[in-house]
Amino acid sequence: MREQDARSQTRSVFTPGGRFVAKDDLQKRKASQHELMSRLVATLQSDWPEKFRRCFLDSKGLIICLFTDHEHDGAGRTELANYMHQLVKTHPVSNEFVLRKQSGRWGRHSNGYVEFAIQPPWVTISPYEPYMRSHIEEAAKLQASKKTGVSVRSRSSSVAPPSRRMAVPPQTPNGSRIYFYLGGEGHLNS
Repeated sequence: MREQDARSQTRSVFTPGGRFVAKDDLQKRKASQHELMSRLVATLQSDWPEKFRRCFLDSKGLIICLFTDHEHDGAGRTELANYMHQLVKTHPVSNEFVLRKQSGRWGRHSNGYVEFAIQPPWVTISPYEPYMRSHIEEAAKLQASKKTGVSVRSRSSSVAPPSRRMAVPPQTPNGSRIYFYLGGEGHLNS
């Protein structure tokens, strides 16, 4: 009986692998975000003393690095973009905190600054955001449909086979047009 009590007391607590452990590690990284920012600022200030202005967090949690933009200096812009790309890929801070560049806001020019947005792993951004930023009309239609509850997609685009939705419909080698796949309208491949 004493052996069983001794075994139960010496056993360590079971922690399941996978999501719980990864989330805990992610929370530890997020808690040391101030260290990430200070190390990143120190690196950028030492490497770009004249161009670097500041780093800050935006409302979504992205790290925004601002540099002064000299419009006449085209070679300096490409050098800065290459440097920031290498920083995100190879710098020890980037590797430790698993940082990624946010392509929608990477190297964007605004108000006399060049802006580079870096995404920490604890910030989740929709993968469609860069597309929606570049296609503002579609984003506006999508937001309007969410408010009214009406779907934006037309019936023909959701029911018609791919051949009717394509700009150039598929054709057979002899030039005749292909209207349906897999044996007719009942078996649409959409």
